[in-house]
Amino acid sequence: MAMIEGSVTVNPVTGTVTGAGCAKEVFDALVAPVSFPVGMTPAAQAVAKEQLAAIARAVAKVIPHIAAHAQVSSTVAPGIPVSTAGTAAAQTGATTSAGTATGTIA
Repeated sequence: MAMIEGSVTVNPVTGTVTGAGCAKEVFDALVAPVSFPVGMTPAAQAVAKEQLAAIARAVAKVIPHIAAHAQVSSTVAPGIPVSTAGTAAAQTGATTSAGTATGTIA
């Protein structure tokens, strides 16, 4: 699944929240432990939720940066089974020494 910045929006009258992607997931994590006082109007809750939504949107702004610049690096241990099945000269075996593998996130 692609990593997306997404969005989160709070209806200022009803306090209903909509959104998708990282921004919505961060919002959900921020609002989960919050318990609004009994009798607090939906409009008042919307003000509080909008503050959390602003934080969530700010956190999600890192997604384009990560997508553009992230690299993955991993150490490969000796003895890991490998296969080149599907190539013209299919072979099987295992790694013989430790090495590293790097790549970019698309």
